[in-house]
Amino acid sequence: VIMKTIFSLALFFIYISHVSADPHETGNARTATLWGIVTNLHSGQPIPDANVSIQGTDLGTATSEGGYFHLRIAPGIWDVNVTVIGFHSQKKQIYVDTLDSRQIDFQMEPGPIRMAPVIVTATQTHRLQDRVTVESQVFSGTNRKRLIGSTGGEILSEAEALDIKTYGGWAGIQTTSIRGTNDGHTLILLDGMRLNNSQKASVDLGILPASFFERIEIVRGGHSAFYGSDAIGGAIHFVSHESIPQKGYQYCLRSTGGTFFIKDPVLSTQGLDFSGSHRIGPLRLFFGYNHMNSDGAFLYADPVSGADSIRSNNDYKADNYFIKTVWNLTSRMRLKTTHHRLHSRRGSPGSLVYPSPLAFQSDDLSLTDLEWSYHFNQFQFKMNAFTQNGVQKYTNPGGWIPIDSRHENRMQGFRPQILWTPLKNIHVFAGGEYRDDRLESTDLGEHDRLITSLFSHLEWRHSFLLSGLIMTWSPAVRWDRYNDISSQACPKLGWMIESGSMLRWKIRASWSRSFRAPSFNDLYWPDDGFAYGNPDLQPETGTHSDVALILEYNHSGYFRFNTSFFSNSIEDLILWSEVEPWIYSPLNIGRASISGREISLSYHSPKDRAYAELSHANMKALDQTFESENKGNRLIYRPDQKWQLRAGLTVQPFDLNVHYLWLSKRYANAENSESLSSYGIWNARLDCTFPLNTLVMKFGVQGLNLTDQRYYGLKGYPSPGREIRLIFEVTY
Repeated sequence: VIMKTIFSLALFFIYISHVSADPHETGNARTATLWGIVTNLHSGQPIPDANVSIQGTDLGTATSEGGYFHLRIAPGIWDVNVTVIGFHSQKKQIYVDTLDSRQIDFQMEPGPIRMAPVIVTATQTHRLQDRVTVESQVFSGTNRKRLIGSTGGEILSEAEALDIKTYGGWAGIQTTSIRGTNDGHTLILLDGMRLNNSQKASVDLGILPASFFERIEIVRGGHSAFYGSDAIGGAIHFVSHESIPQKGYQYCLRSTGGTFFIKDPVLSTQGLDFSGSHRIGPLRLFFGYNHMNSDGAFLYADPVSGADSIRSNNDYKADNYFIKTVWNLTSRMRLKTTHHRLHSRRGSPGSLVYPSPLAFQSDDLSLTDLEWSYHFNQFQFKMNAFTQNGVQKYTNPGGWIPIDSRHENRMQGFRPQILWTPLKNIHVFAGGEYRDDRLESTDLGEHDRLITSLFSHLEWRHSFLLSGLIMTWSPAVRWDRYNDISSQACPKLGWMIESGSMLRWKIRASWSRSFRAPSFNDLYWPDDGFAYGNPDLQPETGTHSDVALILEYNHSGYFRFNTSFFSNSIEDLILWSEVEPWIYSPLNIGRASISGREISLSYHSPKDRAYAELSHANMKALDQTFESENKGNRLIYRPDQKWQLRAGLTVQPFDLNVHYLWLSKRYANAENSESLSSYGIWNARLDCTFPLNTLVMKFGVQGLNLTDQRYYGLKGYPSPGREIRLIFEVTY
């Protein structure tokens, strides 16, 4: 069925391409090929969805992946125009001979009107955010630099409709929930590489150093049609540095010191970052190193006595680095390599009810990706080969049963893809993936999972000239075959209609089916006398739908209003249940229904010198498990309400940014008899920048939980009080 669907969709769009073909392109046998690349003059990054037209004709196209464009034109002297919102238009004249292939590139100067950021995660190809049919949020450029925090989890606390669950301080695990799904229902990508492994579904965002990332992309809603397992709630993509300034190089050294003010304002946290980028002919090089060390000792209020206590065994030490190279072998061919190494060691204090004062955990993760791409006329071919190796060790000699565990997860595979742009309003994307996930564990033994996948995505963007309306259809489908569980087919359909230029409105909607494969922990947990795994488990599945209204006004500043309604029905949830007296095993018996509304209002002044963003999420996440005493209760740790305010002001040399977050009450057990109180916290950062010849010096201060709120994100796991971090940075 899945292959018939792909084949039928391909035939339909081939037919549409044929009947819609521009006679100027296909009717003249004496034509030549005009192609080129459109990039950002300041960063060197390619610009997708830029309009390329031939003056005095109806010929035109739009740039695709990598900023490429392609046109068939008759011989002669032509004026080529390139326009895209957020950049000054540009025109060049070119002479084209018969049967000639001519290249003409454009470097676009950013303009005063705000440009939509680039997003990859929505479609697996580079697109402007305002062209995709999914609900998304992108932190890039100035918006990314304004985020407050030092880890992936800390900076993502400023994202809309996303809840960060933290186990407290630097050593505490930081996981995420999108639109009320659990932390195993969010796919986490690092430079296109999957961080979710087959042993366990969730990913600790605390191991990701914020200083590495140039762009963070968030897609809300089921997304398995593009990425397979784990994307029931959505996907988050961390993209490391890949821009180089016009001068061709940049190096940055940063030092961080922080304190929790337990007794004296001595430094409890020390950090060092060094990063750089350099262009050498056709080669671009990017690298980064991060060191962080903290004793993690902060004050918290004892839940019984209310007295102040110090969190112990909460120390953290990390050394991380990445290196990325982009080599333009020819004007059409590119080779890209990416390597990340993340290493950390932390204390594992446990909960206040079941403390583990002697336990510690170490994580060592290595990821490598090799990407080859080739552009030829209307086609772009891409091949990725990737490998990943992660070792986690956990030791607790002081437990009731001493533990000394080691888990090694290895992942390797390849992913061929092809992008076909027959016309400027049609994109056809297809590919496959083969992946081998292996586990060697002292607890679970050795296990192997083989995954073979096929996927396809089609986008048709149609303009109604008389009405000025533009409609986009975006169907996608993916099929995943596993050797240890049942195969899964995941379709997705996106739709959007929009109109206007300076004042613009959009309505977009999407529907999707997604899944999460059962983890090795669920399938193969050894019989320890208290629990055992279930090798007959089936995948969890989710059906998601949403609809959104967007209003934008892009003149003398940028105004944006966005409201969306969503619903997600999740079935076959894996719940550890009592199958024998005092014996537990996972079963596919859970059901959940999650629905809600999101509203955001934002304003950015000209040149982005001031901004304010207000967002609110209202959600109802219910347990709908059949024949359960808890049916109709709230799912644990899901807040009904989330309010958020982000605001900032730049008056040279100062840049001030503030963030306020308020979460409503959350239930801490399935019976809804215990709950955690609502809380609101203020974070802020103030930077002062001084140019000094070829150097740029920055002094900054970040304040987290400025009002020193004593609160619990999870039962038994206190969150830190006030923390002040001082930052000194030199850029060359």
